[in-house]
Formats: sequence, structure tokens, C-alpha cells
Amino acid sequence: MAIEQIEIDNLLVFSNNKFSMDFCKGINVFIGSNGSGKTTLLKLLYAACNRTHEKISQRNKQLYEFFSTNSEDKETKTIWKTNAKYCLKIDGVTLKYRNDETTFTVTEENRKIFETNIQSVYIPTTEMLSHSKGFLAMNEKYKMPFDVTQTDIIVNAELPETRKISTVSETLLAKIRKIIDGEVLYENDTFYIVKSSGQKIAYPYEAEGFRKMGLLWKLIRNGLLESGSILFWDEPECNINPEHLPVLVDILLTMQRNNVQIFVATHNYNLARYFDVLRQKNDDVIFYNLSKHNHTVRYDKSAEYVKLASSVLDEADQALFDAVAKYMVEKTNDKNNF
Repeated sequence: MAIEQIEIDNLLVFSNNKFSMDFCKGINVFIGSNGSGKTTLLKLLYAACNRTHEKISQRNKQLYEFFSTNSEDKETKTIWKTNAKYCLKIDGVTLKYRNDETTFTVTEENRKIFETNIQSVYIPTTEMLSHSKGFLAMNEKYKMPFDVTQTDIIVNAELPETRKISTVSETLLAKIRKIIDGEVLYENDTFYIVKSSGQKIAYPYEAEGFRKMGLLWKLIRNGLLESGSILFWDEPECNINPEHLPVLVDILLTMQRNNVQIFVATHNYNLARYFDVLRQKNDDVIFYNLSKHNHTVRYDKSAEYVKLASSVLDEADQALFDAVAKYMVEKTNDKNNF
């Protein structure tokens, strides 16, 4: 199961232009400045996958719930135009969606997509497991200010572990286990990292980078990232020590080889470059460099990061290099003046 294409018309950051983008079946890496549409793309894709779920509660979620929690305020009503629409092509079948409709229409053409119940996971930038104790019950009763992506990740992490896991997943778990020095345990409505020493550390008291890697460990252990699934991850580099980025990229590349389609949005130059450095010959990776011109979103793409037109990541990296060079020159001049 793989998403092949998205077309967007009059929706959010894409409200001033009709936008379309084709995807690869492997890893799709979105880069670009803030406000260029990276997170919007991730959430639109994830929202569409949710509507293939058998549970009516999933299909009936309004599109705005994946971005916000309030459809009644004036600002929200202005943003969510009733004529906004988008469609996805999944395994050759097109699903069409309008903002003023609750669900996709099930036709004979797309019935097989609904019967498939696409397994997808969205990891938001906000770390949620530290706040999970009683969270879902409270959110159900009081409608707390969190969007669907933030509540869904707790639901997915709280699922029971599978009885059996694949050899590939066991290899990935071992790599993460080495980084966090333990495994993730969900017990008494609380997440813990149980260290190799036997020490059990509750999530709020663990280093945030370990929490994020621990979340990935739990999702894999719960069987949610096996062959045929789709992973959406917004800024995976957040709070991760740079020394662990090559391991993270290696894990994502391995998932891709195991038929997991992946969508990543990043602001990190090192993360993007590691995909170029660590990929193997047959790995399927595409980079998309998004930008805005006169309120219109555009992009260029390449199978190699180095072949993209200059991106904000390159510009930021060059600016740092220039600042360091200037500092060294000034420091040398100051020293020679003594």
C-alpha cells in the first residue's frame, strides 16, 4: 500500500494555487522554510489514511481536527474554506475529499482502499507520552486543545505489543535499545523506560531524546511499522543528539527496504545529508524542496539532496560557515595587533 500522488485546491497554505506532488514508495523528505507547507502535507496525507479505517469514529473526524480543535471561532471558519478540496491516488485509486464533507464517498472504484484499512502512524513534533496518564479520558470529556495527530500517537503507543515480531523489526529494536539503554514499558497508564540495569524511569523524568527514540521502539514493538504501513514523522531530529542521527536514518532506510512508505519533514541539514550518505544503490528516496513565491507554493525535487537547487538548509549552513570564518579572521587580527 503506497500513496502515489496528492492534488490540493484552495486549502490552507495552498489556497492561492492548485498544487500537485508525486511521491515515491520509499522515503519522501520534505524540506523548506517555515510556512511552506511541509506539515500541512503530512497532515493531509495522514487524514486521508485515517478515513480508510473501519471504525466510524475515525472516518467521521473533520479535517480541521487534524490541525486544530476549534471549528467555531471566527479565525478557524475563515481558514477552512468550504470549497477547499484535495485528492490522493493510492495504489492507482483516487480518493477525493472536500472540506465541507465528513468522509470520503465509498464507490466501487475505491472500495478496496476502504477494505484495506491503511495502517499509518503520525509522529508529531510534540512529545506526548510524558502527558499520557489519564490524557485520553480527559480529552474525551473536556475536548482539550490537542489535534488528532497528538491524541492518535498516544492511542498507538498504548496498544499492546504483538506476540511475534519480524526479524527486521527485531534488528531495529536492538539498535534503539542500544541508544536508550533499555526498553519501553506501558504499565498502570504510564510509560517507562526500563534500563538494562533494571532501573525503571517514568517518561517525564527521562531525557527527551531518549523519549523520542523510545516512542519509535514502542511503535515498532506494537507491530505498527511492518511491511505495507505508512509512517509520517514531523521533524524527527527534534531533541535527538546529533550523534544518533545516522542511526535514525539507518533505521528509516531499513524500514523502507521492508516496504514501509515514509514521509519526513525536516529543518536539519545533517539529517537530510545522511540519507544521501547512508543510502544503498536500490534505496528509494526523494527530496522535495518547498518554497513560497508571491504566496504560491512551489517545489523542486531530486533523488539526491546535493542535486537540489539551493535550499534554506544550505543557506543556513553557509551562513554559519561564513560567521565562523569571519570570527576566526577577526580573532587572528586581534591577536596580531597585540
